[in-house]
Amino acid sequence: MEKFTNCIPTWQSNEVLIETDIVAIKCEFNCYCYHYIPRKTEYFICRNMSGKITSQDLIECLINNNFDPGCNHYFLEEFLVETPAQVVPLFEG
Repeated sequence: MEKFTNCIPTWQSNEVLIETDIVAIKCEFNCYCYHYIPRKTEYFICRNMSGKITSQDLIECLINNNFDPGCNHYFLEEFLVETPAQVVPLFEG
């Protein structure tokens, strides 16, 4: 069972986000929910041997790794491509 809500539209989640076969998902916890009890950044590796990674691939990777934002910000709005090898999911509350 998902511990976050995917708010990325289906048509958008199937578009190629990054052209590579492996990418790191960097999950940072910088919101006010972790002001008093900080949480370390977590990384997950997403693979797609087709050489094209979509938001749907990244969402499935987070679900398969039981990712839980563990705070009020559990609506997944988009993925920010930081580098050709790293993306950051953006959650809102």
